[in-house]
Amino acid sequence: MSAAENKQIVLAAYDALAAGDAAGYFAAMHDDVVMTYVGSYSMAGTYHGKADFTARFVPRLREVLKGAIRMQVTDAVAEGDTVVVEARGEAHTRDGRPYNNNYTIWLKLKDGKIVALREYMDTALTTSIFG
Repeated sequence: MSAAENKQIVLAAYDALAAGDAAGYFAAMHDDVVMTYVGSYSMAGTYHGKADFTARFVPRLREVLKGAIRMQVTDAVAEGDTVVVEARGEAHTRDGRPYNNNYTIWLKLKDGKIVALREYMDTALTTSIFG
């Protein structure tokens, strides 16, 4: 696939996430996607596959946040099978605190599916919310 096609796949995935369509977001990913969240907060680490991510990462999000993180891509670049996006996320915790973070997300695609994702964010903010 071309860089432009890969970029469109990623943008469509984040559009789905922004609309609250988690299934649409995950549909863009290979079942064995490797997702790495950089930092030292409680959920940082590498998740191997959608099942691992949904079993170990998603429950903590649901426990702490009231609703989903609404992600808005502010910039995206693509070269070959790599797409990098900058995004702004907005959410609130169940106890009313804002969780508005900035992200840089590196994604690798193969055959039209996201096979790897590495996410960088304000980890001090993330630690203050999730531990």
